[in-house]
Amino acid sequence: MRFISVGPSPLQEIILKARGFSWDGGPELEEVLALAHQLEGEKRVLLDWDISMTERTMEWCTERLERVDLSPLHAIRLKDVGALGWFRSRKDIPCRIHLNLEGLAHNERSLLAWVRTAGVGLERVILSLELDRIRLERYLHLLGQRGIEGEILGLGPIPLFYSPRALLGGIDAGEMTQVWSEEERRRPFLALERERGTRLFLGRDLNLLEYAGELEAMGLGAFRVDINHLPQEVGEKIFSPLSQGRWDISYPRPGTLGFFVGNKTDALFKRLKNEHLPPREGNFVGEVRDTKRGAYTGFWRRHGACTLRVGDSFSMATPTGAIKRAKVSWLKNTLGQNLEETAEEGLFYLQGLSGASVGSRLYRVN
Repeated sequence: MRFISVGPSPLQEIILKARGFSWDGGPELEEVLALAHQLEGEKRVLLDWDISMTERTMEWCTERLERVDLSPLHAIRLKDVGALGWFRSRKDIPCRIHLNLEGLAHNERSLLAWVRTAGVGLERVILSLELDRIRLERYLHLLGQRGIEGEILGLGPIPLFYSPRALLGGIDAGEMTQVWSEEERRRPFLALERERGTRLFLGRDLNLLEYAGELEAMGLGAFRVDINHLPQEVGEKIFSPLSQGRWDISYPRPGTLGFFVGNKTDALFKRLKNEHLPPREGNFVGEVRDTKRGAYTGFWRRHGACTLRVGDSFSMATPTGAIKRAKVSWLKNTLGQNLEETAEEGLFYLQGLSGASVGSRLYRVN
């Protein structure tokens, strides 16, 4: 089993990204190939071609690839079936195919159909993140029978969501940003925005280092390490022992074993759609959107919801199922102006409430 990295590292196999071919961006294709040429005989260099492509983008990518010498590359990592079809039509390209099925094949029939489609030249399949250890071992066995390696993400952030839009307002600092759902403020997610859109990641990184020996025994061909979101000095401390075949490493971020030991999706969505909260009807006033302990509680009042006045009694239902009662001491709008009542739709503020959290619901008590 080989440890491979996203980006330069002491490991023997590295994944490089080029501008226009990878969601993460990167240097020009010619610069990537020049680096691959320098590393020939020393490291295996893999080019990541992972973007979703329109017809125009596909033509741009294939024209660029036809003009350069790809021989310094060991393999090209493909995700788009159109890119796979183009690659198979070019018999003159010496690179092998690494097929990225992380988000595409979650069952055995799908996996084998993709393998048949790829045909000759397929060296490796990047497997789904949603496989438990029993299913993963089964898939590795099926691939091994066909002379194909399996790869998984072993250490790094877990992608949850992708949008081609700039959801963070144009941030492109190359660093992860913490974001929260409206229902769950205690466990942030991570977001990263690039030129080609925004990705949302789980707040905990996948960390299967303690199972590296078991994975190797299963027949795993490649254990991918993606830690570009960590400071460079931290990455060096992780890559150094891995390059020596050691995986007893202290990892600085909170980790999870993901689907390897069980399906955690249901638990995640229970937090996002809380069953403890009563419906938005009857004396419903609004939903908490912002809170600062001891200072204020901000809530959104919808059109048609109950009006809340200074002096009114109200109850607050929290996502954990707790019910708290209080009286309105003061009301303000977003400009800080004092109000007597919440007569319109919008964001309003009242005094800080003990136990308030984003997603809590307010109800007027008659």
